[in-house]
Amino acid sequence: MTYTYDDIVTAKDIVTGKVKQKDIIGKEGWFLNCIPRDFSEKTLEYTGSLGELFDFDCDANFPFYDGELCWQYFLPKKETEKKYVPFDLSNEKDRAKLRGAWIREKDSPRKTEMQIIGFRITETDKEWCCDLGSWVPAEDLLSDWVFLDGSPVGKLANTQQITSK
Repeated sequence: MTYTYDDIVTAKDIVTGKVKQKDIIGKEGWFLNCIPRDFSEKTLEYTGSLGELFDFDCDANFPFYDGELCWQYFLPKKETEKKYVPFDLSNEKDRAKLRGAWIREKDSPRKTEMQIIGFRITETDKEWCCDLGSWVPAEDLLSDWVFLDGSPVGKLANTQQITSK
């Protein structure tokens, strides 16, 4: 996980409204009393403590409280980015989840919405594709399309579960 100096939350950030107190209370992150030169996991472990932010007191010199100690800075832990892989259109369960789903073009100004209405194996490539008026392979679904709620048309890589539609 890559952090920068801008990720560090100070008392000033909360007092000025840059960060809302309610948005970080209860969050997991790194508590620090100095700003490290680099933000490697090893440096953060050496210079700070990983824990949950229990409270914040803007009048204190060390305003961030982890339940035991007070700290000068808080570095909220970043959510791990979810990695998606294309659906396996040769898998009946994947096709069943996609059948009838409405999707839209990801980055098109036209905002085209389409419904997945069928599947077939193409004669030329011998790969499964879905019918969007033309035959689209699963890799293109993931790269160019999203469900109407904005989620990727793919499966989570680590769990291989199908995303909601």
